Amino acid sequence: MSCESSSLPQLYPREEVADLLTRCHAWEERERKLSQVVMVYYVIGLSLLRRLNLAAVLRFLARGLRWLWPDPELALPTAGALVYRRKQLGVTVLRQLFRHRCQPMATQETKGAFRFGLRLMAIDSTLDEVADTPANALHFGRLTTGKSASPFPQIRCLYLAEAGTHAIVDATLAPCRGSPQRLAPSVLRSVEPGMLVLCDRNFPSIEFLAAIRKLQAHVLARVAVNHYTQAEQVRSSGSYLVTLHPHDQPPRPRSHHRISPASPRDPGVGAVPRLAQCAGSQSQPSTSTAHHLAGSSQRPCPGPDPLLS
Repeated sequence: MSCESSSLPQLYPREEVADLLTRCHAWEERERKLSQVVMVYYVIGLSLLRRLNLAAVLRFLARGLRWLWPDPELALPTAGALVYRRKQLGVTVLRQLFRHRCQPMATQETKGAFRFGLRLMAIDSTLDEVADTPANALHFGRLTTGKSASPFPQIRCLYLAEAGTHAIVDATLAPCRGSPQRLAPSVLRSVEPGMLVLCDRNFPSIEFLAAIRKLQAHVLARVAVNHYTQAEQVRSSGSYLVTLHPHDQPPRPRSHHRISPASPRDPGVGAVPRLAQCAGSQSQPSTSTAHHLAGSSQRPCPGPDPLLS
C-alpha cells in the first residue's frame, strides 16, 4: 500500500495535533528527538503500513527528509525507542484526534452516498488480529481454544461508516466474543439528522430503532423471514406495518414503534430475509421514498405512519 507522508499533516494539521497534546497534557517533559507530534503521525502510519515492521514505518515516513538533511551519520530511532515513546503517548490524544477529524466526507455529487435525500451510513462489525502478548490474549481473547486456537488474539471492531466513501466515522473495540448488538449503541453518538443507517438482521431492536429515531435519523435493516410477521396494516404495495412494544411495558397508546417490512411477495425478496424500514414523524419521507425504503412493488404507497403514534 502506497502512502505519502506529506499528506498526513494535510489531513491532520500539526497545529491541531499540538493543541490536542496541550489539552490532553500529553507533551513530553523535555524535548526529545522523538517528539509527541512525530509519534502521533507515526502511530497513524502504523495503521496505514501494516506490512512494515516498527522501524521500517518510521523510515518510510522520514524518507523525504534525506533530501533536506543528507547526513549519512544521522540514525533513526530504534524499534525499542519507538515502543517506549508510543506507550508514553497513550491513547487519549489519538482518540480525540479521531473524534475531531473522522467525519462524513461525501458531497451531494459523490456517487452512492445519498438516497432519498438521506446520507447513507452503515453499522457492521468485524474481527481483527492484535499482537500476540499475554495482556492482549487475556483481555481480548481468542474465538477458539486448544489445537484449533487462532494464532493471534482477536478484537471485535464495530464501525459506523459512510457508505459512499467507506470513511469510518466512529468505532468501538471490544473482546472478540463481545456481542455487536450490545456494542451498537456506542456508535450512535455520531448519527446525525438526515442520515439513513443501514444494518444487518441482528441489529434491529425496539431500543435500537427508538434511539436512532430520537436522533432524527432513519433506519433500513434486514429482518429474518420469521420476524415481524403479524401485519397490523397492509399497504397497497404489499408491504405492511408492525407495531413493536418494549418488553418491560404493556401495550399503551402513543408508546409503540412501527416498522414497515417488505412483504415476502415483493419482487426479489421471496423467502430470504426481508428489509424493514423504521418509520418516523420527525422528518417523514415522501410517498415515493417510503415506497422504495420498504422495498415493495412498483406501485406507490401511502407515507409511513409516525414512529410515535
